[in-house]
Amino acid sequence: MAIAEVFLGAFLAVLFERLASRELLSFVRSARIHTQVMTLLKVLSTIKELLNDAETKQITNETVNLWLEDLRDLAYDMDDLVDEIETEALAHKLKTETEPAATTGKVKVLNFLSTSLTDFRRSIELKFKFGSKIKQITLRLQEMAQLRDDLGLTATPEAGSSKSRERLETTSLVVESHVYGREKEKKEILELPPWEAVVEWSVEHNPNAFRPKIVGSPQCKCMDVADS
Repeated sequence: MAIAEVFLGAFLAVLFERLASRELLSFVRSARIHTQVMTLLKVLSTIKELLNDAETKQITNETVNLWLEDLRDLAYDMDDLVDEIETEALAHKLKTETEPAATTGKVKVLNFLSTSLTDFRRSIELKFKFGSKIKQITLRLQEMAQLRDDLGLTATPEAGSSKSRERLETTSLVVESHVYGREKEKKEILELPPWEAVVEWSVEHNPNAFRPKIVGSPQCKCMDVADS
């Protein structure tokens, strides 16, 4: 096995882990590019499983050697893309951490609505910025994977690959019984008028999937909470 190919395999493995990290997946979900990234990860996983056989056959098959060279070039493009996404994710994290915390229920609701609108606009910008790049790289990887039969490549599942897939499928789950430190917020919610309490509860439990709207008569002040 050539040193360059050892480097390629390790390089792809690192790219996969960076894309599949909990922090990055959380960010791409808020940026509305989660589906595209998950598709990219699945195709990349397939390519990784073909790599071992390709490295062996490149010695006697020039076409396979060219396939590996194309993959190497594509890996550098992927690295640039992941760098860009990680930079945006870090900027988003720093911005969130430096935002002043609201002290009252009403201020929290107003801040949430304002932040939600800003985040929505930003997610549209990020989807436009990264969506086409992710799609282009995914299509190129899919084209390379489709050549497996023509090149006679056999997939070799990597050790721990099933565990990685399982981790990818469960990264977004949160066990609420294991979440602590919300007693103060709950007390504040209980002291709010009923319609404000509904808003506060919804913000606390599911900030990424909340869209409030007033229904009924003005005297009723009923609040309907709907998924976005």
